[in-house]
Amino acid sequence: MKQIALFAFAALALLQTVSAQKLIVGERAPELRIGEWLSKAPAEGDMPRLVEFFHSASKPSTDRIPNLNALAKKYDGKLHVIVVTRESRDKVAPALADRSNLFYAGLDDAGKTFSAYGVRYLPFSVLIDAKGRTRWFGNSAHLTEEIINQNL
Repeated sequence: MKQIALFAFAALALLQTVSAQKLIVGERAPELRIGEWLSKAPAEGDMPRLVEFFHSASKPSTDRIPNLNALAKKYDGKLHVIVVTRESRDKVAPALADRSNLFYAGLDDAGKTFSAYGVRYLPFSVLIDAKGRTRWFGNSAHLTEEIINQNL
């Protein structure tokens, strides 16, 4: 009986994960729907992007800020690092509108970007190539420079 219950729980968890998945590596990434930029907006064009989903109350998200700045500095001119939050400007401005930040930061337009990307946990990142295709996604703490370099 315990095995049946365990199997049912595992199957339910797997089904929920599969149905929640909205991204497919190699497929076109959803459009970023930014209602307002806290920084200047990234230039339009065929630049690869690293999109990091953020929430100021998430310690793992706030801990990623130095790493995002380091990536933005290292890949300047080769990769746009974009942080997206669905919080209000007042709530996130202290963390994301800092002039020393090298990444782009924007407010999600009514949660449309979080929804389109199927964000279920934070931190969560998506690496998008110059043609707009998803190349990698997951917990950004697991994103390595090797993965980035392979997909630029």
